Amino acid sequence: MTQALAEIEGTAEGVNTAEVLVAIAQREQVSMPISHQVYLLLSGAITPQQAVEALMERDLKPESPFVE
Repeated sequence: MTQALAEIEGTAEGVNTAEVLVAIAQREQVSMPISHQVYLLLSGAITPQQAVEALMERDLKPESPFVE
């Protein structure tokens, strides 16, 4: 995340909160696959290609608890 912040001229919305968001989601047991991949990407753990592949390879399921 440090590299991302260093390379951007201006405000990088969400970079500073990505880690907090993922931690809260894990604590509350809320699935947030896109946010998780963004966090991994910003932390340098994965590449953009790996993030897309991880999201595209997920099992299909309703994304809202209100959809049956």
